[in-house]
Amino acid sequence: MRLRTRLNLVVAGLSAAFVIVLIAAEIQSTRESVREEIEAANRVASHLLGRLASIYSNIGGPDLVLQFLQQLGRVRANEVYLLSPSGEELYRSPPATYKAGREVRAAIGQGNLHVAGRCATGGGSSILARGAGCLG
Repeated sequence: MRLRTRLNLVVAGLSAAFVIVLIAAEIQSTRESVREEIEAANRVASHLLGRLASIYSNIGGPDLVLQFLQQLGRVRANEVYLLSPSGEELYRSPPATYKAGREVRAAIGQGNLHVAGRCATGGGSSILARGAGCLG
């Protein structure tokens, strides 16, 4: 093999390696951005839900909060629970229809699930919002 051919192969190999490293860095950056956006959306939903539940609780008590949550349904990637003062589950948001077959338990096992917020309502009840904070 001639020297020119060898040099061309080395340059081509280094160029290919550089492109692969850049693509991997771009994919990692995109994953990190998506994870941050999901976490931010979960926090905003949790704070908004907490404030609304607090207002509803002051007006009509835990029964009105329960009615509000039943009408609200699913809040994006969050699982919303209404817990009684004794810790009994009074309400759980419906399962996500857009990701049927994918269970939240898998995210728990990987440590990707976090509590987005917990809010006390009137009468000792509390709302717990959990959301997936990472896509893997």
